[in-house]
Amino acid sequence: MTDTTNSTEAMRAEASRAYAIRLAIIEIRTAAKLLGAHVPDSYLQYLDYSKICNADGTVRADAVAEIIEPFAPPKEPVFAQDLGLGRQGGFTHYQMKPYDVRNR
Repeated sequence: MTDTTNSTEAMRAEASRAYAIRLAIIEIRTAAKLLGAHVPDSYLQYLDYSKICNADGTVRADAVAEIIEPFAPPKEPVFAQDLGLGRQGGFTHYQMKPYDVRNR
């Protein structure tokens, strides 16, 4: 029985390692979709999945967060962005006065 159990565990571990890359890609796409980001397929093909997946085939959550961070949409500012900016709209309402006294 122990040989059968050991072989079953070995086969299960081998299968999880074989599908670890697919699982990592699915995890990255899911996390990006939840964040509202899009990670291109061309970016995913150049990743080193040996650093993303653990030895047992599970995906590291911190590695996934680091991967999708550059693709995240910018955060909304906390404070109002239109305060203290001074005059807006250019010089359309401002008219130059001539220096010549006769033309004033």
